[in-house]
Amino acid sequence: MKNIKTKRVVLLLLVLVFCQTIISIEFTWRSQLSDYWNKKYSLVSPLMANMPRWSTVAKFAVAGLILGGLTYYLAQRTQPTPSVVISPTSTLVRSVLVAQELERHLPPAIREMIEGYQKYSLVRELVKNKVTPFISAAFSPDGNTIITIDIGWRPIRLWDARNYQYIGQLGGIMDRSAAFSFGNDNHIVTAGSTYFARVWNIQGELIRKLDDEGMYHAQFATFSPNNENIVIVDSDKEVLVYPNQDNGNIIRTSAEKFDSIGMQNAFSLGGTKIVGVRGNNALILEFSTGNLVQKLEGHTAKVNSAAFSPNGRNIVTASDDKTARIWDADSGQEPHILTGHTGAVTSAVFSPDNKIVATGGADGMVRIWKVPNGPCEQEFRAHTAEVSSVGFSPDGTKIITASRDNTVRIWEKS
Repeated sequence: MKNIKTKRVVLLLLVLVFCQTIISIEFTWRSQLSDYWNKKYSLVSPLMANMPRWSTVAKFAVAGLILGGLTYYLAQRTQPTPSVVISPTSTLVRSVLVAQELERHLPPAIREMIEGYQKYSLVRELVKNKVTPFISAAFSPDGNTIITIDIGWRPIRLWDARNYQYIGQLGGIMDRSAAFSFGNDNHIVTAGSTYFARVWNIQGELIRKLDDEGMYHAQFATFSPNNENIVIVDSDKEVLVYPNQDNGNIIRTSAEKFDSIGMQNAFSLGGTKIVGVRGNNALILEFSTGNLVQKLEGHTAKVNSAAFSPNGRNIVTASDDKTARIWDADSGQEPHILTGHTGAVTSAVFSPDNKIVATGGADGMVRIWKVPNGPCEQEFRAHTAEVSSVGFSPDGTKIITASRDNTVRIWEKS
């Protein structure tokens, strides 16, 4: 409140200085121009034009009181009030908002011009062939490699993130993969339908195999934050924990079942909790025991993804109900609901600095939301078909999207 009052005082002073300048100009012109011009085209008002005997000080006082009072009245009626400054070249619009409430109601096109915000623009498109949709894509932890999965035989492909050249694929042509995830050491774990789970290095070399004797295939797999364990969701939706070592036996099975777990930020900061999806809800489990800690309820349709923020304070979920939601990770309190997609929200993830959330949808759109209150900073048509996945580069300067329009695209802050 103190800042708002200060801004009003400064604004009033600026108005008064402006009035003084105008009246000074008018006084000079009055001494040089004819009475006709003076009466007909006074810069202050016809009232003052018809009162030539008024002193400049008196005019300054009247104009200041009128315009100052009007300014204060409008500030009271419209607070919080944005002030906008346009650069001399008219190429930069910077908006300073007094409060977030007004910002939340601005259209994304206007919000893109808010001070300090840089929008994402397309810089590259990855296409291996023109007939295979992509179902997911992600940057490696060091930012130097991109990994993708196509539909069909679902090969996992590696790309150089520095020049966007295709490197090769993991495994043979008959290895059908379902999902992948990176570890902090740049190792990759893959889940498959023609195999169970495998661990690879970033050069594409097989390190180890995980096998459950062929009873089930794996649907999802991810590393624990310390890379000591691998969590797998099998075809029966069982949540299985394996040691990340050769010939390791299963450590435990959770009492809860997951439809899926995310390839990014499935674990809380410190790795004590893991979040997954089941039906219309997201479930938070204690990793050490597999016991249910919290059920996040509120979506009215199937939840497609759930992920922790890097700082562990929040969880974002994406759903077929056309919304994404930001939850308090500790309390599970009523979330902030992100609305705007016209179809299912297929993917949602936090940026590395925890400041924004990116969502992708069946409408082909990507939306960028401010955390925690969720105004939409930017929206753009990323693909001509459903956005299957969305993710950030490690430094947060790029966004990678995979789509059923047979492309993976990289977007960079500009």
